Amino acid sequence: MSRILTIWNILILTAVGAIAYYFYSNHQTLMGENEKLTAELVELESQWTQLRHEEGEIAFARQELAHVTKSTNSLRPEILDLGQAITEKQADIEFLEAKISSRFFEYRKQLRKEAKGMSFDEIKTPQGKMYYDVRIIEIRPDGISFGHGAEGTLGLAGLGLHEIPEEWIERFMYTEEELEWARGWTSSDGTETVHGKFKSYDEETGVVIILVGDRKRSLNIGDLSTANRDWLENKVKGGDAKGVANFALLDKQVIGSKIKKGVLSKLEGNYFYDFTMRNVPDYYVVYYSASW
Repeated sequence: MSRILTIWNILILTAVGAIAYYFYSNHQTLMGENEKLTAELVELESQWTQLRHEEGEIAFARQELAHVTKSTNSLRPEILDLGQAITEKQADIEFLEAKISSRFFEYRKQLRKEAKGMSFDEIKTPQGKMYYDVRIIEIRPDGISFGHGAEGTLGLAGLGLHEIPEEWIERFMYTEEELEWARGWTSSDGTETVHGKFKSYDEETGVVIILVGDRKRSLNIGDLSTANRDWLENKVKGGDAKGVANFALLDKQVIGSKIKKGVLSKLEGNYFYDFTMRNVPDYYVVYYSASW
């Protein structure tokens, strides 16, 4: 009998222990889940606070936007008036530019017409050829005709644009457009030069097309001088390549590199015109004033 009670007691104790362990394990699990839920709650509260803060910023931004929109709308009539005024001024500027250009060509046409009979003791071409006792016959867009020599030995001659002396280019107001026909295309070894206006360049084939009078001529970029290749490179990049072939040396001068384009003006009669150097000066005379 006592043995049966002992076994029964053991079973009861075992059951109680199992139940106690079960509740203990569940308690630990619940404690862990509670801590996790608490952490998630803290995180959610932080996110909620952040969202409230951002909501406030958005509301403020909307108020500022409404204020700016209101201010802009109030200024819109003034903006429209200002835009109209700018358009009118631009039209005035374009009209004046057209008028100045027209006057320039009228003045140049008259200047070249009156040059007939003008005499010079001597002239020297950029190629070094000398002419003496020169008398102008005709100034043309593509060159100049003249007589030269003493009475009884009078000769007739003509110079293309690439042969015109610098002083005549300035005096008879040859433009960049006209002088483009005089651009020199020199071989890489410097033994041959042809003069003509640039028409096109194919980067893939390396072929350059120029206009020589009414004819087209093809050149290979690999056969051209460094100056010509530099000019073409600038042209392909979309830069302003005017004068590069003639004035590459200006870049090596402290002053020349600063004034080679878009800085100088020339006074002709009562008007100033844009002027671009067409040779490389050996020296510059600088004038300045100062006070103390």
